[in-house]
Amino acid sequence: MKIGLASKEFINKDIEKNTNTIIETMIEAKENNAHMICFGEAFLQGFDSLSWNYEKDKEMALSLSSLPIKILCNYAKKIGICVSFGYIENYKGLLYCSYMTINENGEIINNFRRVSPGWKESYADPTHYKEGTTFPTFKYKDLTFLVGLCGDFWHEKNIDMVSKIKKDIVLWPLFVDFNIQEFESQYKKEYAEQANKLKSKVLFINSISKESKAFGGSFEFLNGDILNELPIGTEGILYVEI
Repeated sequence: MKIGLASKEFINKDIEKNTNTIIETMIEAKENNAHMICFGEAFLQGFDSLSWNYEKDKEMALSLSSLPIKILCNYAKKIGICVSFGYIENYKGLLYCSYMTINENGEIINNFRRVSPGWKESYADPTHYKEGTTFPTFKYKDLTFLVGLCGDFWHEKNIDMVSKIKKDIVLWPLFVDFNIQEFESQYKKEYAEQANKLKSKVLFINSISKESKAFGGSFEFLNGDILNELPIGTEGILYVEI
């Protein structure tokens, strides 16, 4: 199985542009014989798309039945590729930092909600801005996947929970804005070591944003080692063979 990890640029608050980027990348990945393509955290709206004014943010957030999600389901089926991406979800008026997977038949097969609170400002109204509580697994092409978003895997309680769950692949989409030098000299090794605690292969996917000063990068981690990488500061797709 061939999985693409997309180090691509999002534009904050421009859902149409980001949707088109996802579709174009799906086509590129399919042309390179990938079965699945994965994007970073909150890619569909952009990580800094929220104002923490609920009345505004509930309009930026998307439900599972929203037009952009329907478009991506249709294109997954049309192109014939599985796609995973982060987005801000509106579920019955509650807002989540979520991560969706759509299979090549256009069916939503997983919708994970970030468990840790680091995606939102401390003053965000907790009655509207919510987190999930579990790390569900899902099957795709005989492999068992589990998702955690960004800070989820920097909490020991979550690490302990996930390490005990049977899975083949952990998807770790995130948004980090370290500068290239400090990431290469320090944080890359720390992320590899942290991924090792999850007790499976881990696929790290970061996005690019000129506005939010993020530099992308994709990595394949196993046993504390970096098996493959698309270095931070590089736009493109890292292809991983499972």
